[in-house]
Amino acid sequence: MDSVAAKTSEWIKHPEYLTADTVGVLRRMIERYPYYQTARLLLLQNLFKLRDPLFEKELRRSAILIGDRSVIFQMVEGKNY
Repeated sequence: MDSVAAKTSEWIKHPEYLTADTVGVLRRMIERYPYYQTARLLLLQNLFKLRDPLFEKELRRSAILIGDRSVIFQMVEGKNY
């Protein structure tokens, strides 16, 4: 879990590092740790940043599992408000 925490910590500090390659890494993290909210939030942020068509589907799936949905809102729409 230490390497997972190190990767997610780096991506939180530098979201510009999120690329098409990190989507797969984040998906594998979620498969291994399905309730790891940080990985889910980073995946959403990554998909949103890439304007991936799967963003909406993943948003619906993750919204159930993320305790504070205002974090999702802030991440996606924060710059508009």
